[in-house]
Amino acid sequence: MSDSLIQTTATPAPAPLTLVKQVLSRLEIFASSNQIEALERYSQMVLDHNPRANITGARDVAAFIAGPLFDALTLIPVMTTTGRLVDIGSGGGLPAVPLGILRPDTALTLVEPRQKRAAFLRQMVDAFQLNATVLATQDRELKELNFDGATAQAVFPPAKWIARAQRLLRNGGATYTLTSVPVTADMLPGRVVIEDQRTIYRDDVARYAARLRLTTAGPE
Repeated sequence: MSDSLIQTTATPAPAPLTLVKQVLSRLEIFASSNQIEALERYSQMVLDHNPRANITGARDVAAFIAGPLFDALTLIPVMTTTGRLVDIGSGGGLPAVPLGILRPDTALTLVEPRQKRAAFLRQMVDAFQLNATVLATQDRELKELNFDGATAQAVFPPAKWIARAQRLLRNGGATYTLTSVPVTADMLPGRVVIEDQRTIYRDDVARYAARLRLTTAGPE
């Protein structure tokens, strides 16, 4: 009796749309079918544009969804801002574009000094009809401040970002952090307090999403 030749095939990777759904489910974020499709389309557009603008280190759409997009979406559960939010160093649109898709009631200002990336961001604003403005500048050059919220993903170390964000905010505004280390009291300037901080695991590695409030009282 001859031995049987057993052939095995690799399990195909889930489709990008399925991956987006899995990420949203993992983070307990509700999204409409149109929003889910928009997030999948955005992910594909990032990878298509990547050779021209060097937006992401992700090798394919699946890696982008499971990595950078996942990290950006960890902000949603701690986000309360529904007014004017500024995103510093927007790059390829994280976290601003997903925020704009999922929170259309938030008016976004995307700040990105690199011209190729700023041009890509303007394409995203048009493609997804975002309530957003793109400024090809740096945060220290902004004239209009007093934002209700501020974000920056993978731009500054946590303590530097928390201190830098203060000048961007109105009294009572919120700084949002997406970090690989928890925000601790020694990182906080005198008028900033931690309102919410959550730990999310991606591939068994902890990520931390926090909302910090610039209080109206206390030492400057």
